[in-house]
Amino acid sequence: MNTSHPPNKMGHTDVEVNNLTKLLFLLTLCLSTALVLLKGVTAFWYIYFMRFIVLFSNIIPINLRVNLDLSKIWYSICIHKDDNIPDTVVRNTTIPEELGRICYLLSDKTGTLTQNEMVFKKLHLGTVSFGTESFSEVKDHVASEYSNGSRHGSKVRKTLAFRVKESVRALAICHNVTPSGCDEEEEKEEGEKEEGIDNPGLAGYDMSEKMQYQAASPDEVALVEWTEEVKSLFQEKLRSNIIS
Repeated sequence: MNTSHPPNKMGHTDVEVNNLTKLLFLLTLCLSTALVLLKGVTAFWYIYFMRFIVLFSNIIPINLRVNLDLSKIWYSICIHKDDNIPDTVVRNTTIPEELGRICYLLSDKTGTLTQNEMVFKKLHLGTVSFGTESFSEVKDHVASEYSNGSRHGSKVRKTLAFRVKESVRALAICHNVTPSGCDEEEEKEEGEKEEGIDNPGLAGYDMSEKMQYQAASPDEVALVEWTEEVKSLFQEKLRSNIIS
């Protein structure tokens, strides 16, 4: 399959014009043959046949191809100089005719046709849902759970605040994101000075400064950035543990 010669790529208009030209040429041959038969077959019938072909050659629009090529060039120049779509580079003159045939525009989330910016919009926990306007409640639940101290190993009732905190913590550590915005030594020094903060992800970190993240998928970066907004910071990933 890969060794086969690739077909020539042509626009739909060019294909339609070629098919129309072939059809008109066959029509010319049929008309010339019919007129020769009506005149009568003589010794010089082929001369009359060629004469009728020349007479009916105007049926084939030869200048149509030239007009189409010139119009494509002009449309491409207009697209290239359009102020509403700056920095547009037209690499093919068949683009104008193809744009006029678009019925559906399909796109993915890889940034081919978009800015590739992912934003976390909603958190759904069972029967409870938190939207963009209620993320402050998520922040309050997380802060209250961390202020109450760690309750691992004890049989506690899973309240809404507890479930919210565990969900946010899972989003903050279950990923392949790598932070690249803080200096490790400065964080440790500031962390030793901080007292009364039960959330280690907030110790020694200035929340006014935006942590920078790197990941193969923008989805994971959006999740980690949202957890930072609700005061659950992903700080460092080591081989043996994750600091959050």
